[in-house]
Amino acid sequence: DPAWRRPAACLPDFDLPNTWAHVWHWMRGSARGLPLAYESAAGDVAQFDSLHQPSRLEAIYGGGHTVDSLQVALLAHAGKDRHERALMQDSTGEPVPRDDVRGYPRRWNERAVVMEDATYALAAQGATAVPALIELLEHADPWIRINAAFALGEIGPPAGDAAPVLARLLDSPHQQEVRQALDALAALGDGLAPALPAIERLLTQSNPNWQGPQVLRGWSGEDQVRLNAVFALLSGVTAGENQDAIENLAKAALGDKNGYVSAVATEILVRIGTPSAHAAALRFLAERRWDETLRGRAKGY
Repeated sequence: DPAWRRPAACLPDFDLPNTWAHVWHWMRGSARGLPLAYESAAGDVAQFDSLHQPSRLEAIYGGGHTVDSLQVALLAHAGKDRHERALMQDSTGEPVPRDDVRGYPRRWNERAVVMEDATYALAAQGATAVPALIELLEHADPWIRINAAFALGEIGPPAGDAAPVLARLLDSPHQQEVRQALDALAALGDGLAPALPAIERLLTQSNPNWQGPQVLRGWSGEDQVRLNAVFALLSGVTAGENQDAIENLAKAALGDKNGYVSAVATEILVRIGTPSAHAAALRFLAERRWDETLRGRAKGY
């Protein structure tokens, strides 16, 4: 049934018709945007960040907002350095690569990034919000740009006009922003061409500022960037554009020190399916049919 209907056996004693309708239609992959999915207009910006979660969710997904009002609500969070992490400290007071999530601060972290409530509401507006979100990609605050990129990725293919501006974010000195822009580009589905030169640089050139461990298992910012980059390329394969360029980039990513990057690059080559792509994937895998570094748990990936 394409229409959302509350199941008779629904467990909660509260009702979130707009929130649940949004999730239903998002999971169905149907056209995004409030006019197609929502039964009422109950949104209230004053309920953003409310501790009463049902009220907060209906404020986000209940409609009744203007894009301008949501843009103002998001911009209220600029200038607070929320793109930077809050880290735990060891017994000597030195920071360790683990997020301090006490109080659940709304900021970048390596567990699960939670964006601003206004961002989710902008994403729920669908294509109507795209021009404003593209404008926000040019804002001076990295946190605002990160939120705008996230919302565009949630909107997906209807946000295709944002691809060239998202591609420019790949030149950011902030690895967090680059990762979010790559995620958004992957979610748009096509239009990856403007980003390919930057993706090539991200996959083949090392950034000395992104080498520190971001998590206790040792992954660096550059590891995360390169993994997001190959996922964006994998999405580009599905779109069917720029296949020769993507094949060459996937070949360059084989043998990356992060084994997951190599694994996704191999999948890219398999999906492209040309004789040269298959040959590269087969040669790479054949050389690794026995990996000596797996003994003694010496391999980090």
